[in-house]
Amino acid sequence: MTEAAERPRNEVQRYLPALDGLRGFLMLFVALRHFNTFWRPVTLPEYIYFGFLHLSISALDVFFALSGYLICGILLDTKGREHYFGNFYLRRALRIFPVYYIFLVLWFNVAPALAPGDVNTIHQPLSTQAWYYAYLTNFMAVVKGYDFVPKGTYHLWSLAVEEQFYLLWPAVVYLCSRRTLVRVTIGCMVFSLLFRAAVMLLHLDYQVGFVLLPGRMDPLAAGCLLAILLREPGWRERLTRWMRPAWILSMAVVTGTVAVTGKFLPDNPFVATVGLTASAFLAMSSIMIVLSLTPGSLLHRVLANRVSVAVGGLTYAWYIFHWAVMVLCGINGFTIASFAGILPNRITSQLAYSASLTLITLAVATISWNLMEKHAVKLKKLFPYGPVRQEKPS
Repeated sequence: MTEAAERPRNEVQRYLPALDGLRGFLMLFVALRHFNTFWRPVTLPEYIYFGFLHLSISALDVFFALSGYLICGILLDTKGREHYFGNFYLRRALRIFPVYYIFLVLWFNVAPALAPGDVNTIHQPLSTQAWYYAYLTNFMAVVKGYDFVPKGTYHLWSLAVEEQFYLLWPAVVYLCSRRTLVRVTIGCMVFSLLFRAAVMLLHLDYQVGFVLLPGRMDPLAAGCLLAILLREPGWRERLTRWMRPAWILSMAVVTGTVAVTGKFLPDNPFVATVGLTASAFLAMSSIMIVLSLTPGSLLHRVLANRVSVAVGGLTYAWYIFHWAVMVLCGINGFTIASFAGILPNRITSQLAYSASLTLITLAVATISWNLMEKHAVKLKKLFPYGPVRQEKPS
């Protein structure tokens, strides 16, 4: 593969199947954590399993960093072209809006009418729904409190963070030179750490530092920094050489924190500051390692095979629907208790329960892709990346 910095000016970054495969494995981490039903491990295997689940926050940070890398790369490659802003926003809207808004309509207005039993925690007034429609779920969690967030929807705060990033970053890239943009991304990472530290020092609710964009900007900015540096001569080799030691060091901080404290949750001051910064570097280095994989290597074959890529392509709908699937299954009587007495212990019961919910959610995501998403994505061809804008002669 040629160097990113050597690509023709009219070429937009290439699609890499291994990144889709990576998405699939990341989503599995997140789903296992959200589907988990026991929070007090007792046996040593349960403590190990529980520690493994706490890597889900770092998995989410890889998602953030991947968004930063891909979005900033697109913006860098299309900067100076006609309809730079309009085409970016329209193409993003076609990818993310249909399934997101259809889910909100179904969840808040259709599911309560169809689900048996007590559905008061699902049905919400329009005043509550408005936070979601405006992509302000993260602000709702801070203003109203965690307990106010309707069941099955708390995870949507991360989509709000990404949407707010999408709104702001095109202007940042447009206004900054490459060198200035490097400084901005590094500044964002430092500011994010300082913002979370201030939240802790001021004894504010940890949610302020965890779900608002200023507190989660470091993995997004880390991905952006990667996209910028890979477009500069000589940096691919340097990053390939540095990222494996960076991955080992940052993973050591994350896993060490889990080993010492038994968790990796942002209500812990160390996790909310140093821990999340380490997680951002872990995310950045994970992406660079995947980008530098040799075709045919074991990890590349695992990530780039047809099944991994196909599952990875479903992760957006998988992420949106997975918690709602768990809630609806619970309302209909399908819980982890369904496996109690059949399987020997809590871990095997939990894994069977999580696997069942994962299969159901993947089925829903497949339906979503075939009925809606792929048709919306095809409309992107109506908004192609335009030619480089010609400067008018003075």
